[in-house]
Amino acid sequence: MPNRPIVVLLTTLLAALALAAPAAAAVPAGPAGDAFYKPPKKLPGKTHGDAIWVRKLTNEQVLAQAKTNLVVLYRSTSVAGKAIAVSGTIHLPKGKAPKGGWPVVSWAHATSGIGDQCAPSRNPGEGAIHAYHVYIEQLLDRWLQAGFAVVRTDYEGLGTKGAHPYLVGVSEARGVLDIVRAARQYSRSVGNRVAVAGHSQGGHASVFTAAIARKYTPDLSLRGAVAFAPFARGDEIFRALASSDQPSRISGYAAMFARGIDAARPALGVPSLLSARGRELYPLTLSRCITEITSEDSEFARTAPRDLFDPGADLSALVAEVARNDPTDLRLGTPLLVEQGSADTTVFPAFTNAMVEGLRRRGAKVTYKVHDNIDHTTVAFGEPQDEAFSWVSKRLR
Repeated sequence: MPNRPIVVLLTTLLAALALAAPAAAAVPAGPAGDAFYKPPKKLPGKTHGDAIWVRKLTNEQVLAQAKTNLVVLYRSTSVAGKAIAVSGTIHLPKGKAPKGGWPVVSWAHATSGIGDQCAPSRNPGEGAIHAYHVYIEQLLDRWLQAGFAVVRTDYEGLGTKGAHPYLVGVSEARGVLDIVRAARQYSRSVGNRVAVAGHSQGGHASVFTAAIARKYTPDLSLRGAVAFAPFARGDEIFRALASSDQPSRISGYAAMFARGIDAARPALGVPSLLSARGRELYPLTLSRCITEITSEDSEFARTAPRDLFDPGADLSALVAEVARNDPTDLRLGTPLLVEQGSADTTVFPAFTNAMVEGLRRRGAKVTYKVHDNIDHTTVAFGEPQDEAFSWVSKRLR
């Protein structure tokens, strides 16, 4: 019979080795090409946030300050409550992880489109959409240099099967949180202290993430959320769009609104609300990215938003569903920083003001910064970026 002290020592050493084993070994390598975005018919994993597979990221989404750049496919929960696969990227910092693991910034991207080819992780490295994917990299690299892991979801249905539920808050937030779980499953060096940050659509996602995190991912410690020019008061915007009789590129946004709600609530029968012209253009929301849909020479730009819908159509149910995805009435479980430009003509300051007031009435701790002569794009640079970097860094230490 072996000496008991030796048995105890061997057992202890084996347990220590098991704990030290890299978690990456538990996540299989994914296939090359577009096959990466198509999981097996029986979805691997057991719960939302489980990593399905990973592979090395080699396109223009690589972050210069990361030691490890990966594209990941992971389980999440659809807007209908079903298990789905969502794609995104994981970026781990250089150096040795601190005790408890690297804190994480989960980035929520701005509108890129609804078609799978518009997903940030699929960045083609050229064309107008490329700029939509990489403009924020300076800020993300700063967080990496500060010793934070960075993850970026593509969102539900963007890059993967199904239509993207554009501007449906719970769907966005689940993708933002579950990719953190996937990163932690890939590497034990990733901790559970998390901040979320996003711009425009991503700002909308950040606010919803702050509202659902405690219940949806209680294993994660969400320390704060940042929203650059967050989309809000969508019902008011949609009503204005749907009544406009002037041909404009904003018709593309009206069609994307409709497609997003259609993806989330097919029972509403959104296609039946469209005019003949609307039905003609509607498929383009799945085959073109935001840069094409809203360009001045697009088919949408030659059409008035009102003319996308049948003159006798009752849009009240559609508007009500858009209103359900307004962040104004949420109750937040973490502090929020909102950065807004006074010269923003995409997300009007008045709408952001109303959102902040509504959140504060419900007890939210909101730090609100309005910057003079800053528009929708430049709000993610300069002083607003510096403030967001410092605010997040302080909360993740």
